[in-house]
Amino acid sequence: LNAQGRPIVFSVLIMDKSDSMDIHGNAPKDAINQHIRTLKADEENFHVTGVVGFASEYSVDIPMNVASEVSELVQYNTNGYTCLYETVELVLSALLEKVSPIEIPYRVVLAVFSDGEDNKSQRPLYPEKLQVISKKVIQLGWELRCVGFGIDAHFIAQQMGFQTWNAKSMANSTCNIEYSVRDITSGLRLSPDILKIINDSRRFQGATEK
Repeated sequence: LNAQGRPIVFSVLIMDKSDSMDIHGNAPKDAINQHIRTLKADEENFHVTGVVGFASEYSVDIPMNVASEVSELVQYNTNGYTCLYETVELVLSALLEKVSPIEIPYRVVLAVFSDGEDNKSQRPLYPEKLQVISKKVIQLGWELRCVGFGIDAHFIAQQMGFQTWNAKSMANSTCNIEYSVRDITSGLRLSPDILKIINDSRRFQGATEK
């Protein structure tokens, strides 16, 4: 990664695409594309981003790449059930494999947006399998966010093994879809000093676990 001295920020948006999200029309797509445009315009940070959707199955809607090389989302189609837990676990596993070899300082933010509880992931494998990897990446300093539209986001976060103080419950409205993505995006911009604090904390935590 040729970050040219800029803070490296990995971010993944995981967006609900189940049938119930149909009421929001193209709002999720528009919010995601604004997210991409904002990251591309940020000259102070080096962004690597991607977008994954979930319904009855997961879909890689925007493959992980340097933000400047990422194409905007062309369409957002809803269908099926809510395979939330399995999708998040697969994303965390793939992302962990991608960033683990990187030795220079970086930040990882994963944000989940859903209007319903999981009703498709295989039981009893999930959510326990997801909770294991969530605990692992939180110990590495990753930030796992959860936004619930018309549902208890704190409960969903707890089920996924996320820290509940990183969860936000909102009314299930189209404007909140747009606001919540914008809120996550704005939090991805950070100064080199803040990144140093994040990575110093990560190194201290790793040392105490040895």
